[in-house]
Amino acid sequence: MICRIGVFSIADTYLFIDEEKLYLLEKLQGLFKEIYIICNSQFPEQEIKKLRRFTNKIYQNVKGYDGNRWKYIILKLYKQGKLMKCDQLVLFNDSFLGPIFDIKYVFDEMYKKQIDFWGITVHGNIIKDEITWSRFLQTYFLVFEKNILSNKLFKKFWKEIALFKDYKEYEEKFEFSLTSYFEQYGFKWAVYSDTTDWEKESAKQYISFYLLETYKMLREKKLPVIPKYLFLNNRQTVLSYNMGNQADKVLAFVKTQTNYNVNLIYDYLIRRCNIYDLKLNLNLNYVLPLKININNLQYKKKVALFVHLFYEDLFDICLDYLKEIPKYIDIYISTDTDKKAFKLKQMVWENCFIEVCNLRGREWAAFLIIHAKRITAYEYFCLIHDKKSSQLYYSSVGHSFFTSLWENAIGSENYVENILALFEDNPQIGIIAPPEVYHGTYFHTSIDYWTICYKETCEILKELNVHVPIDEKKPPITLGSVLWCRRSAVRKLFDHGYLEEAFPSEPMPVDGTFNHAMERVMPYIAQAEGYYTVTVMNDEFARVDITNRNAIMHDILVRLKQVKGINLSTYFEALTTLDRILMEGNRYEE
Repeated sequence: MICRIGVFSIADTYLFIDEEKLYLLEKLQGLFKEIYIICNSQFPEQEIKKLRRFTNKIYQNVKGYDGNRWKYIILKLYKQGKLMKCDQLVLFNDSFLGPIFDIKYVFDEMYKKQIDFWGITVHGNIIKDEITWSRFLQTYFLVFEKNILSNKLFKKFWKEIALFKDYKEYEEKFEFSLTSYFEQYGFKWAVYSDTTDWEKESAKQYISFYLLETYKMLREKKLPVIPKYLFLNNRQTVLSYNMGNQADKVLAFVKTQTNYNVNLIYDYLIRRCNIYDLKLNLNLNYVLPLKININNLQYKKKVALFVHLFYEDLFDICLDYLKEIPKYIDIYISTDTDKKAFKLKQMVWENCFIEVCNLRGREWAAFLIIHAKRITAYEYFCLIHDKKSSQLYYSSVGHSFFTSLWENAIGSENYVENILALFEDNPQIGIIAPPEVYHGTYFHTSIDYWTICYKETCEILKELNVHVPIDEKKPPITLGSVLWCRRSAVRKLFDHGYLEEAFPSEPMPVDGTFNHAMERVMPYIAQAEGYYTVTVMNDEFARVDITNRNAIMHDILVRLKQVKGINLSTYFEALTTLDRILMEGNRYEE
C-alpha cells in the first residue's frame, strides 16, 4: 500500500468549517496514511471537533500564506523522519470545491506517468512587470513523489521560504516559481487537466483556464475540482473574459453530470457572500412567462397572499389583479378603516378574508402584527400592498412603480404558478422579489438603494440576532415591500412579536423609518437561515426592461466616450480609468 501523507491548508476568516471542506476530507481520507490540517486562525472548539473525525494532527494560528503553512508541517515531518519513508506528499488548500468525481482515478492516472511531481491544472507563461515566468502548476493541489521527497533540494526549497509580505510576493516567489525551481534540477512534472493545446504563444494573452474557463475545463479536460474564485470574482473582471455565465454553466453541469451535492456550493456562498454579490455572481434573475404555465403542477402546499389596501381609488385595480390568483390560494386583505373594510367585503369573493388594521405602521403593521401568526401557517406567501409614492413630482412615476410591483409579483394565474414552481425547483430560494426600478426620480434611488436606511436596517438585524455580511457600499436587493417568501426563510421575523410602538407614528416620514428598513431587510434574514433571494419579472415586462437598460447604457457610454483619458475597451478598463480621472480631479463625493 502506498504511504501517502496529506497536508490540508485552511485559510478562513469566518472561523467556520463548512460542509464542503468536510466532504473534501471525507473523499480524500481513504488515500492517506496520515492527514495534517493547518489553519491560519484559532477556530472555536466546536468547529475543530468537525475536523477531528479525520485527524488529531491539527495545527492552528499558523500565519502566512499556504506555502508558509505547508512549510511548517513539512519541516516538522522531516524532523520526525516521516518524509524519508513516505511515497507521496499531497499538499492542498481550501480554495476549491469537490472532488466532483472519484479522485482516486486522478491518482491512478498520474501514477502511470512516472514523474516526480504533479498537479491538477497548469498556468501558461506569464509576463508581468516585464518579467516572464514559465508555465507552472497551480499550487492549490500538488503531489510530490518519493524520488523528490528524499532529495535534499526539496528540503532546501521549503527551508528557504520566507514569510511573504504580500500576495504579489507570494505569487511571484512561490506559485509562479515552484515548478521551474524543481524543473531546473531535472525533476519531471505533469498535469492532470492539461491545457497545453489551449495555450497561446503570447504570454501576454494567456489566462487561467482553471479560473476563467471552468466549464470548458469540466467538460473537456475532466477537471475534478471547482475553484471557489469562480463564484467570488467581481463582475468587472469577469466581463473582461466572458459573458458572466460560467457560474451558471458550472452549477448546471455539477447538478446534472456529477454526484456532487450542489447544495454544498450554495451553502458555502450563502454563508459568506454579501447578498448583492451573490445576486451578481450567480445571476439570480429569472424571467417567467405571464401567459403560460411552464410546469403544469398542482401544489398541495399551503399558499397565501397577504394584501394591505389603503387607497380606495386603487381598490378596483388591485382586485382585478387578485382575481387572477389561483383559487386554492387564500387571500387576506387588510385595510385601515371599517368603512373601507365594508366596501371591500362587497367586492371580494369566497377565498378572500377582510380585516381592519388601524395600527400605525401601515402595511408592515398588518404583516407583522395582525397577520404574523397566520402567515407562518403557510409554506409560501406573498406580501403585497397598494402604492402611490405621492411625494414624487409626477404621479405617473409612482403609479408605474405600483404596476411593476404587482405585475411582476402576481401578474396572472399562470405567472403565480410559475413563481411557486421556482420555489419548488430551487429549495434554497427563500425570497422572490420584483425587479428594481430606475425610471423617473427612482433613477437616483437605483444608485443608492440604501438612501438613509442602512443604520435602521442594521438595528433590525441586531435585534433579531441576525449576523450576515452586510455592507453600506453594497446595495440591498429589495425595495417596495412586495415579496414572495418561503416560510422557513423568514419565520424569525414573524415570530419576533412586534408591537405597535416599533412603527413610526403618522404622518410617516418619506424615508428612513422602520417601515423603509423593512423593505430592505428581508433578504438578510433569509440569508441567515441559509437561503438566497432572487429577482423575478414576467416576460412581457422583461422586453421593456431590456430595452430600457440597453438605452441607458448606450446613452451613458456615448457621453463617457467624450471624457478625455477614459478607456472604454472593456467594462474593467472603463471603471479603472474613470476612477483614476475622478481621483485626479478630486471629484469623488464623500
